[in-house]
Amino acid sequence: MNIEIANRLVQLRKKNGFSQEELAARLGISRQAVSKWERAESSPDTDNLILLAQLYHVSLDDLLRTDDPVTPKPPSWDSTSAQSGPQAPGPGAFNPQPQGHPACSEAAQQPPYLQTFLSAAPVLSALLLQLLFTLIPPLHSLAAPIFTLGTTCIYLILGCCFRCWHPGWLVFLMIPVYTAGIVGAYPIFITIIFLLMGFLFNKWHPAWILYITIPIFNALSNFLHF
Repeated sequence: MNIEIANRLVQLRKKNGFSQEELAARLGISRQAVSKWERAESSPDTDNLILLAQLYHVSLDDLLRTDDPVTPKPPSWDSTSAQSGPQAPGPGAFNPQPQGHPACSEAAQQPPYLQTFLSAAPVLSALLLQLLFTLIPPLHSLAAPIFTLGTTCIYLILGCCFRCWHPGWLVFLMIPVYTAGIVGAYPIFITIIFLLMGFLFNKWHPAWILYITIPIFNALSNFLHF
């Protein structure tokens, strides 16, 4: 990639209000990859170029043109835009699937928040499965010897099959929750929910309020002798 296109990617990102971390989360890649693009050390592949064009509401020609100022097109949810593909959700939202992936085409006609939820369904399902093995005593005993190994397998499945490396890594935070139980590891469980709200829906606020429940939960558990 030449330096002019790299500078244009920086200009587009800043004009649309994204940090490198937010853009990386939207594309399902690392921040270092975005940084390399913007330093002209590497180039986005075709899938990421298409995602960038949709995210910035510009054509591929506009994305790669270097002689004109950036003029992003305003987002639209009319029938024309619905046919061309899903509009990008707000900054910081989770968007792991590349253009052309089946999950993208299935969710293309959905509103942004529902589309984000559907894209993250594999991660949410994995966390729910782990929670069931944590809360139900027969399942807890059954999974005790293999819970950590099973969690690693779940993470690899999320990454290899669904490209949910992020925020799929949250499944590892369920290991101390499983070991200590919901009562003992309640702060970690709240942290998982907080990170999900932030990564998926960019709701860091008011999700932080969840932490206020920790002393309340502790007081209640002591009172009831959990």
